[in-house]
Amino acid sequence: MRKTKKDYEKQIRQLVEKKIGRNLPDLVWNYMKHVQNFEMDDAYPDEDEKVRTLVDEFEKLSDIAIALGGGRKRRPRQPREWTQVMEPVIAESSPEENLRAETLKPYIGKIAGAHPSVAQFREKVLREQLLEMCDIYNLITSPAAYCLSPDEFARLEIPVVGHRVEDAVCTVLSGGGILKLRVALQIAELNQTLTVTSPPYLPDCGWVADDPDVSLQKMPESTKVPLDMITWPGSVIDQLNAASDYLVETFGCDEMDAKVFVLTGECPDLRPVVARCLKHSWDCYTHSRILISVEPWITTKTLINNFLEVQRKVLGRRNRRLSERQLRLCQLVWCLEDELPSRGKWKIVQEKWNQWCLKNDKKEWCYEHVDHVSSDYNRVAKILAGGQA
Repeated sequence: MRKTKKDYEKQIRQLVEKKIGRNLPDLVWNYMKHVQNFEMDDAYPDEDEKVRTLVDEFEKLSDIAIALGGGRKRRPRQPREWTQVMEPVIAESSPEENLRAETLKPYIGKIAGAHPSVAQFREKVLREQLLEMCDIYNLITSPAAYCLSPDEFARLEIPVVGHRVEDAVCTVLSGGGILKLRVALQIAELNQTLTVTSPPYLPDCGWVADDPDVSLQKMPESTKVPLDMITWPGSVIDQLNAASDYLVETFGCDEMDAKVFVLTGECPDLRPVVARCLKHSWDCYTHSRILISVEPWITTKTLINNFLEVQRKVLGRRNRRLSERQLRLCQLVWCLEDELPSRGKWKIVQEKWNQWCLKNDKKEWCYEHVDHVSSDYNRVAKILAGGQA
């Protein structure tokens, strides 16, 4: 039986959301369809191609969303072998829980829209004119929006929404341990090139107070500009970041969804369950944490099911217990590691292990063959160091 157009679109959307690991707001979904000019009809069996193309389109929007997240003071950079990844996971909830969240959505939209940070941004920057998705794309890809404040747009008589930057040349300046950007903008609405210079920036601290005594020199063109230098304090995008922070902190919505709401009025989905996997990775160790944020009215069954699903994603399989013998062996080796020679290491471990077992009435844990000691240790150590089970 052939599916209806609505059912087929729902199926494609679920496949895309599964691929990208997050739910899509209706406005973003409709924009992605519009850009790709897709007809959601199963008469044309190109489902995989549709999904791939829509995922690619979302990746483009994600790149823009990353830029939108700039302009914040960040902690000093960690050592190079350390990385942090927050992986989103599609969280499932019951139809009743989804309906409750859907019912709350417009009510929360009114509350959030009335918040001073959101209302002031819409009044001062958008002039009370909410945007379409295509207008958002033009605004957040404009270099001027990252450099100029709303007051500067007004002084130059350039519209914040609808202006067009024909060219932007960025020069990096350095001196006294600080950096500055000098940007030359060619804006269609102006008859001259506009040159603006950023405030001072310290790589480890972010934006700092101006120091008139610092002499700045041009750096090589190959110098990479840190992402958090792109959005200047007080710029249109910086103020958008500040306005959307309220939604992220209060309702736990995604940062990109929050910005879409501020600009368009499209209220983010109130997801009853939000699951994340936080990973810290070094050269020899990966530490994972599962973070699940839920509404207080979520059932225990929904919470447990989501935890088990995220756990399977993190571990790559169902959780398996490690025996006391395996853990004690690994503990012993790590305690002795600095004392063990490179040659004959496992023979010494075997002797000390067997001595410990006899002393603690664990004779059945003793090893007869040294190869079994090393193989058991390597298997357990790999699981512990990699966060897998």
